[in-house]
Amino acid sequence: MKNRFLPFAYLNLFVGFVFLSLSFQSLAESPGSAVIIKRSKPFSAKSTDDHLNQMRANQNTGNVDPVDVIRAKEQIYRLSAKSSPALDLNWISLGPNNVAGRSRAVLYDKKDPNGQTIYTGGVTGGIWKSTNSGLTWDEQNTGNNEVLRVTCLVQTPNGDIYAGTGESFCNTDHYVGTGLYRSTDGVTFTLIPATQPSANDTNANWAYITKLACDPTNGRIFAATNTGLQYSDDGDNWNTALPGRATDVKTNSEGTVLAAVDNNAYVAVQGVLANFVNVSTGADTTLPIAANVGGIEFATAPSDPNIMYASFVDPAYKLLNVYRSLNKGMTWDVVFPANSTFDPFGGAG
Repeated sequence: MKNRFLPFAYLNLFVGFVFLSLSFQSLAESPGSAVIIKRSKPFSAKSTDDHLNQMRANQNTGNVDPVDVIRAKEQIYRLSAKSSPALDLNWISLGPNNVAGRSRAVLYDKKDPNGQTIYTGGVTGGIWKSTNSGLTWDEQNTGNNEVLRVTCLVQTPNGDIYAGTGESFCNTDHYVGTGLYRSTDGVTFTLIPATQPSANDTNANWAYITKLACDPTNGRIFAATNTGLQYSDDGDNWNTALPGRATDVKTNSEGTVLAAVDNNAYVAVQGVLANFVNVSTGADTTLPIAANVGGIEFATAPSDPNIMYASFVDPAYKLLNVYRSLNKGMTWDVVFPANSTFDPFGGAG
């Protein structure tokens, strides 16, 4: 009779052991979550960067280096090439297929008269499309099995859509890209060969594309990349307008270009690239010098091509000032000053 209770006793011991083990383990939430759960300590939150670093850091050096990712991918390709074809392995994705990761780009398709078609890009999740105002999403074809690290999207007057890859924000390189992609049908995106960065080189041209813009007057495309502000009139052939680390670019209805390069602000009125003017001189009516800046973001007023805005953060990525220009960027005034009581960016500007 006593032997009947032995299985229950073992079960209780096993359950007790599991709970004891879990009390000393660290359980991480899904990728991109900012919360790390410690069962042996009170709940605590860490930044997304800290969580990503834990997952991506080199186990020997403790550092996150994009070169390690490139080397790992090449090793996988080499192993795949050596695999025996007799194995005849056909891999099927089991999901999840509805998680695109952090998004830094959203685009409304101008070819949809009803305004219901939207594109977005995941920094680690590819290109996604919705045809019902965002209720459901489908991942778009990129011509290979690689998930694109999308950071920016732009659409030209003829309807072509361009997607830039490679995340580099706040002067920190996170995910190396594979170049600039284009879609003429809104479904399939293909790599533009001239924008493919060299393998094993995170400093190569086009390794990181931070922002894209298009001149509405002539269709010229601009790309803010890690080695300069690039431009193209056909999407296939590219030239450098401004060398350096470009982090933002905007155009207005008249074609005037605003660009941030090496934390300096440049303006080319009506898109005359030979006449780029550096307006970061530190004077009362211009913008701050680069030494005091951690990042710049521009915007233009659709209602008036004379009006432009520039949001600046300091080297700690807190609000420095928000500026406005009423004369196409030639002079600037502070419209939202930094203050000691409110920082809208929280150190993540």
